Amino acid sequence: MKYTRKLYLAFLSVVLAFTLTACNKPTSDSSSSGKKASEEVMTFATILHDAKSLNYETHMYSKYLDKYRNARTYNYRMLGRHGEIIFEPQSFLEKFYHRNRDLEDSSGEKKEIDEFVLMGGEPDHARFSITYYSPRKGVSYSGFKNKEGIIDWRNTKDWKYTLISIDEEKDPEVGHSDEFYKLCEAYADKFTRAEDNQFVYLEFKGDAMDNMDLVSAFRSTILDNEVFEREKDNITALELQIQIVLEKTENGEYKLTPNEAKIVINATLENKETKTKMSIDDHYQLYIMGINQVSEIIAPDPAKELMEKEAQK
Repeated sequence: MKYTRKLYLAFLSVVLAFTLTACNKPTSDSSSSGKKASEEVMTFATILHDAKSLNYETHMYSKYLDKYRNARTYNYRMLGRHGEIIFEPQSFLEKFYHRNRDLEDSSGEKKEIDEFVLMGGEPDHARFSITYYSPRKGVSYSGFKNKEGIIDWRNTKDWKYTLISIDEEKDPEVGHSDEFYKLCEAYADKFTRAEDNQFVYLEFKGDAMDNMDLVSAFRSTILDNEVFEREKDNITALELQIQIVLEKTENGEYKLTPNEAKIVINATLENKETKTKMSIDDHYQLYIMGINQVSEIIAPDPAKELMEKEAQK
């Protein structure tokens, strides 16, 4: 009997020990983790916003599907940039690609539209085929290989009828804009956080209807935003995803350095007056390959020659 009682007491002691250990064991403090994620999101945004120069690569594509009764219009736009930029005063040199396509059921392109609608990811393949140099805001020169295999350089606005829409391209969106900063700031306290030995991963995914103006403002830095702005009152759903990656670096002291960012915008629209429905799928990817490492942007010789000729006119 005494032996049984001893066993019972020993069992109770073990149970009590486990209970006390569980009570005193540090738990994952979600508020603390959320605060850390928020701070790191703003670290990322602030470093890029305050940067003097960047080495970068960006890829963007946008897909539209417009439905009116049984007729559909589908179009996509792709844009890629790889280069270096100095912000004050602004100048940049980059390799560049863009590709557009418009399809309509009424033009006998139903099969192609069906295929694109089912396709995930980038709608097409492209390679960097244009060299793009801007010595200051509002002025740029572009070199493109012509049919004879020779790189033909022109003031970018003079490509208007050959490289369609290149003359309308915006300056590179590389996380330096106020619009990018404000978008990160608006959702900073809603990010989740994970990490490994080399990187910190931050992510937000959710409804963005309450911040439609912020989303639209960011969109305008990379795309022709006319349709989105015009149809804002007809947007019925707006989903936003932001992924941020910071690299852990130790060069005398531990710090986090912006590495990459991805922004996905999915919008659904219904215009009851025109009886049209539309879906918009935007993907933007930014890779940072150097911060404040560019001291000078050197103009390609053909661009220098064009600038000299223009100055003589």
